[in-house]
Amino acid sequence: WSHDYHLYDHMNSIYRHDHKFDLIADPKGQMYALRIYLDLLVQDLYGFNETTQYFARLLSNRFRGLEHLFPPREEDTLLCDKQAIPTCYHIHGYVKLDVSIIGGHFKSLTPEVMDILFSDYVEEITAQVVGTGQMLSFFRYCFQGQYYYITELGDKEHSLWDYPDVTD
Repeated sequence: WSHDYHLYDHMNSIYRHDHKFDLIADPKGQMYALRIYLDLLVQDLYGFNETTQYFARLLSNRFRGLEHLFPPREEDTLLCDKQAIPTCYHIHGYVKLDVSIIGGHFKSLTPEVMDILFSDYVEEITAQVVGTGQMLSFFRYCFQGQYYYITELGDKEHSLWDYPDVTD
């Protein structure tokens, strides 16, 4: 989709990358892992503590006037806790590896091109994980400055990070 081979090679590598969170069995676990991934990726590309501002700009620049396509539902406000997002050590490690790989590709692009293509990527990967219908709610309610807490083996929420049993 580009005659610029440098751009094509980087974007091809980005879209062919297999994210570890895609392998998580629980859709809510995938969503929380995506949330951490996007948070760390935005910080890697735009700077520390820029995540909330990035998603406010994304909503303003790319979704203004389209809100009617994403009608609000009562459960949308419950998509992410208003205070905290769960994670665990191995998910955080996998996410950091993905950020290092994908961030390196985006950093190889000119800033103007990176901004446009990164926003496209954020929307596409979010649609794959949470679905197109919940994209706007995910951006609106899951990037409000929540802190992270670590789930421990044996905690009820730790099952969010389980992978499917491949022996079934």
